[in-house]
Amino acid sequence: MRQFIKKIASKAGYQISKKDDTLVKNGIPVDIDDVLFIKLYHECKEFSFTTIEPLFSLYQSVRYVIENSIPGDFVECGVWKGGSAMLITKTLKELGVNDRKIFLYDTFEGMSEPTAKDVDFLGNPAKNLLAETPKNEDILFQLTEETKNIFVNEPVQFVPMTELNEGGVVKYSLEEFMDVENKESQKNPWIKLGDKLVYDNPWISLTEFDVITPAGTKSIYGKVHFKNIAIGVIAIDADDHTYLVGQYRFPLDAYSWEIPEGGCPEGTDWLTAAKRELKEETGFEAGQWTEILQMHVSNSVSDELAIVYVAQDLIEGEAEPEDTEDLKVIKMPFSEAVNWVMEGKITDSISVAAILKWELLKNKKE
Repeated sequence: MRQFIKKIASKAGYQISKKDDTLVKNGIPVDIDDVLFIKLYHECKEFSFTTIEPLFSLYQSVRYVIENSIPGDFVECGVWKGGSAMLITKTLKELGVNDRKIFLYDTFEGMSEPTAKDVDFLGNPAKNLLAETPKNEDILFQLTEETKNIFVNEPVQFVPMTELNEGGVVKYSLEEFMDVENKESQKNPWIKLGDKLVYDNPWISLTEFDVITPAGTKSIYGKVHFKNIAIGVIAIDADDHTYLVGQYRFPLDAYSWEIPEGGCPEGTDWLTAAKRELKEETGFEAGQWTEILQMHVSNSVSDELAIVYVAQDLIEGEAEPEDTEDLKVIKMPFSEAVNWVMEGKITDSISVAAILKWELLKNKKE
């Protein structure tokens, strides 16, 4: 049967072969290595029905027209969300061309009602097919009910706008213009082409990514993933004293004074981990817990997240440090801990942020 099918396909001018996964990497055919096109494709692909190969041909055609000084403008008939028009526009922009017009022809309101003559190749009425297809209304923005009910002394006209931008062909009211613009400006400009795990242990992993940068250049980016969430605790007693923990930090090759800190495995309750760390390092338990801070510790190279609590109504007990830890605990007025931060005696980022945040919160309450 297999040979018979191959024979029939061959007579029709086709060749059947096994799928070769090495010909495509991360959704991009390996023979398409134009960095600029890959960048623009990732920006436009979700707004187009067209596959990557025809879009690459369109991109090359635009470049050919410009690089060979062929006069004329660009026309698209049937725009949908504007993916192809976006690719043309972005390509022209990258080439520094601003004297060409782009004409887009579409109803921008969906298809007209099908007639009895509109059928598919099997004779199924288009009307039935259209009724079964979910409508995509994501690109239409309407006035809110609150806005519709606003009473004004002078007539106000809300003008619907249709614009071709990085969000596709969108229709929205003036009142939502800034909201749309803000969302567009916060889109991720990085494009991941591939990745490989470089290092892994029970606490961290290091992954190297092949990327296209926001500037459109190929590069690599290393990301350290922390398998524990960092937990910090500011312990405050009835006399507004706090407790700092001193230990030698191997990566810094230096001694460090910090608030009690530790790790919370992914999927574990943060507060439970905070209670455990406070008990292990200081011996204290607490009757009152307040989360005051979430922060990314070093977001240029790692995804480490830190959570900080303030523990009050302290109950004294025995410390239970881990076998690998050699800790010293000192008690001081919280105001002195703030001074240590300002004097540079405390440099641990979680401790610095936590102590200053609690100082600000205290001052607001007072």
